[in-house]
Amino acid sequence: MPRPSIQQLRGIGDFQTLYRWQFQVVAAPAAVAGFPASEDLNLRCESTALPYRKNDKIDVTIRGHKLPQNGITTYGDNTIKLVFAETVDGTVKKLVKAYHDALWNTTTGAAAGSREDLSFDFLLTLMDNQDQPVWEYKIIGAQLDSDTPGELGNGERGDIQKPELTFHFLKFEDKQV
Repeated sequence: MPRPSIQQLRGIGDFQTLYRWQFQVVAAPAAVAGFPASEDLNLRCESTALPYRKNDKIDVTIRGHKLPQNGITTYGDNTIKLVFAETVDGTVKKLVKAYHDALWNTTTGAAAGSREDLSFDFLLTLMDNQDQPVWEYKIIGAQLDSDTPGELGNGERGDIQKPELTFHFLKFEDKQV
C-alpha cells in the first residue's frame, strides 16, 4: 500500500480535540436534595473518560478444537470517572454529601431512596472546532460509586482540589448529532 498523499491527508477533515466537550445533567436524581444545576457541574467538570462497549466471547469446543464465538456485548466495566475542579463554595462537596445522605443513613442503617430515585442521566457531548455537537453519549441510570476528594499538600501555587467521582451506570447510548 503506498504512502498517503498530502491531498488525501487534507481530505480527512478536522480531528476531534480533547478539550471540546460538554457535560449536561438530563435527569437529576429525585432523592438527592440540592443537586447542583447542570451548568454549575459543566463549568467544574475538568475531565471524563468515555464509556465503551466490550464484546464477550464464548469458546465452543467441538471434537477437541476451540472455536471462539461472539457472545454478548457489555458496557465495559459499567463505570465512568468524572474529575471536577472544586471551588470555595463547595459545589462538588455538597453534591457528594447530599448523595451520601440520600444513599444511606448511617445512624439508622436505612436507605433513604430507591434505585430510581438515586439514579440520574447525563450527556457527554463532543464538539467540533466551531463548538457544534458531533457525537453524544447518554449515560443512563448513573449512581455514585465512589469519591476521592483529592489530596491536600504543599504543592505548587497553581494546585487546586480535584475530586474524582466514579459512577456506575446501567447502560449508555451514543449517536452522531
